[in-house]
Amino acid sequence: MHFREYGLKEGPLLVCVPGLLGGPDDFAHMLDSWGQKFKIAVIDPHHERREQGINNLSAQVVQEISFNSTSDEIAQVIQRLGSKAAYLVGISLGGKIVYDFAHKYPSLFAGGVISDVGPAPFESSDLYKFIDTTVAAIDLNLPWPELKQKLQVDIPERNLRILIQSQISYPEQTPPGIWKIGMRNFRTMLERQAIADQFEALYKVDNQLISQKSILHVLHAARLSGIASDSLPNIRKLKSIQLHFVPDASHFLHVTHKDTISNLVLQLHVTGSA
Repeated sequence: MHFREYGLKEGPLLVCVPGLLGGPDDFAHMLDSWGQKFKIAVIDPHHERREQGINNLSAQVVQEISFNSTSDEIAQVIQRLGSKAAYLVGISLGGKIVYDFAHKYPSLFAGGVISDVGPAPFESSDLYKFIDTTVAAIDLNLPWPELKQKLQVDIPERNLRILIQSQISYPEQTPPGIWKIGMRNFRTMLERQAIADQFEALYKVDNQLISQKSILHVLHAARLSGIASDSLPNIRKLKSIQLHFVPDASHFLHVTHKDTISNLVLQLHVTGSA
């Protein structure tokens, strides 16, 4: 797995995990402050494919993406960097990888921060339901200026609107438009993952994580959240998870609330073990 190093050479290790439709740039505005406290590894799961000229989310990539194997590769990164354990920070669906890593490699997990995704299937969240309904209703036969105007009304949340607009292409410069591979196959990519419901796995390591003070700090956006509301009681049963409610915020905290994420990472308890 490709990754870039930043920060202190001898500091505790912090591994940054971007979201499925994101990338290393998701962390760009937070690295300077983190680098004063941590040795940082920002992973880029799609780097090799881009270097080969393969689209970031091409049909081939859709068949290869595996959250499960990403956890295994992160363990190899930790070993390669000579660290005994690492803190992890995951944005959006990158947070699912952090949960997966915590239960598969609890002795390598020193704690972490997750931005607005829960251990329940992402498909049960308000955010996914809104995306699924909205995407299905979008009329790609409209000219782009007209469609863009309509999306302003249909999707009030600016950052979600920008994301969805970025997934629409007009190859012939005129209608009809088409969905890019990532959005067209979004449901397929989620369905083929083996870590949709992670509660049972996390319950098994809950006591171990608590005993070694490896806490999962989970940010929960007030609206259009990637955390299913009906999963909150089960999340609260996990002693190793601390929920942090973020009022007046949507799922895109890494855009609108960088300082909230950054400060929570800086507050992670640093021991000599990481």
